[in-house]
Amino acid sequence: MKRVGLWAVMGIGLFLTVGFMTAEQGYAEEKEHEPTCTLKTLKGRYLFGGITTLLDPDAPDPLVKPQLLAIAGYHTFNGDGTGTDIVTVTINGVLVRENFVTPITYTVNPDCSGTIAILATGESLSIFIAPHGEELIAGGDSRPSFRAQNVLETEDDPPPCTLATLKGRYLFGGIATLLPPAVPQQSLLEVAGYHIFNGDGTGTDIVTALINGESVEKNAGENPDRSEYDITYTVNPDCSGTYTVPAAGASFGIYVAPNGEALIVIGTNPGTILVQGPSRRVSRK
Repeated sequence: MKRVGLWAVMGIGLFLTVGFMTAEQGYAEEKEHEPTCTLKTLKGRYLFGGITTLLDPDAPDPLVKPQLLAIAGYHTFNGDGTGTDIVTVTINGVLVRENFVTPITYTVNPDCSGTIAILATGESLSIFIAPHGEELIAGGDSRPSFRAQNVLETEDDPPPCTLATLKGRYLFGGIATLLPPAVPQQSLLEVAGYHIFNGDGTGTDIVTALINGESVEKNAGENPDRSEYDITYTVNPDCSGTYTVPAAGASFGIYVAPNGEALIVIGTNPGTILVQGPSRRVSRK
């Protein structure tokens, strides 16, 4: 089987409507004055993530045994054509990279298209940037990345993240694929709710979930369609971290915006193929 690059597969046929919304609005607003992007347009930290399907090009029928790749992390662009990626990657729910760091280079054209080169792997992705630099989409990412931190033109390092960075209520939701050993047979998980992080490594999830269309909630009484779980979390100075739901035996990797306004979550339990976010903070309580 040919090796397929972890970044390159994000550029295989994943073009969703959400990827065009900002560009369409920007075109209407800037119609009279065509935008001109430069390397400095792309400056700061951008959360990103998604799930895609890997196919074996050498197999007689590539669709027989597809693999699901989940990736989440952030790009940091320095405004001068250089930067860094930090990512966590799973394939079929097996953790293959955790907080993997690699230098990157990038180009930006006046029409706000460009490229990212991943130096550790030799891969290259196409990028399309909002004229104001607040969002970009790379290759075929399943959703746009948005700037999580505006980096000023200074040599000072951004402030480190702490437990207190992640504090407040964050809405989340999505569909994930579960494989053995997470479940006896392949299943689809639908989940929605919100995280409440207390700023001290503890918190609560309020969630409703379906597996193959059937509720998995256990609560009764006033709210039989949702469950409440205690959670714990860690945050590293580089704004990566972990988030766990002890009662459910669930573990996740997280990446947090330095100002705490957003995070992205990736499942790290064996057999769990899940990426959620970026989820924005909707309340500080």
